[in-house]
Amino acid sequence: AALAKGDDGTLREFVALFEEHGLEVIGAAEIAPDLLPPLGGLASPPEVSLDRSMKTARDALWEMTVEDLGQALVAWDGAVICREDDRGTDAMLEDLIAKPGILGMGAILFKAPKSGQELRVDMPTIGPRTAELCVKAQLAGIVIEHQGVLVLDRPEVIRNLTEAGLFLEVLDRVGGP
Repeated sequence: AALAKGDDGTLREFVALFEEHGLEVIGAAEIAPDLLPPLGGLASPPEVSLDRSMKTARDALWEMTVEDLGQALVAWDGAVICREDDRGTDAMLEDLIAKPGILGMGAILFKAPKSGQELRVDMPTIGPRTAELCVKAQLAGIVIEHQGVLVLDRPEVIRNLTEAGLFLEVLDRVGGP
C-alpha cells in the first residue's frame, strides 16, 4: 500500500515504521550541516536574468509535487526544457546533452525539494558529477533552494562551475507556487 503513495509517501511510511519502533530518524543535513550551502552566489555571478526562468521553475516544481516525481528541471526563458524523472538529475542532464540543438541556450538547472517533502530521508542533492554535466550541457548555471539541497564536495562543484563560467545561486524558498 505504501508504494502506491509515490516516492515521498513510501518514504514517509518507512519513517513512521521506524519511529513506531522507537528509532529516531535523522537526516543528512542534521548530521553534516556543512553540506547545506549558505545563501547567495557561490560561483561565477549570473549573466542572465533569473526572473522569468524562476517563475517557470517554481510553477513546474509545484506540478512535480502533485505528481510526486522529480526534484529538478532545466528551464530557459519561460519554458521547461526537461524534467527529472525517477532516474535522477544526472540522467536528465545526460539526456539533454544527447539532444542536438538544445545546448548553449543559457538555460538553468533548478533543483529544490517538492512542497512538504520528507527531507530526512530524501533531500535533493547535487555534486561534482552534476556540475560536470551542467558544463557539458552548456547551461548558464544552477539554482538551488537554501536549506533544501545538499551540495556534496562543494569546493569541487564551485571550482568546476567557476572554471566554466557557470553560476551557482542559493536562493531562499525557491520551490512552490
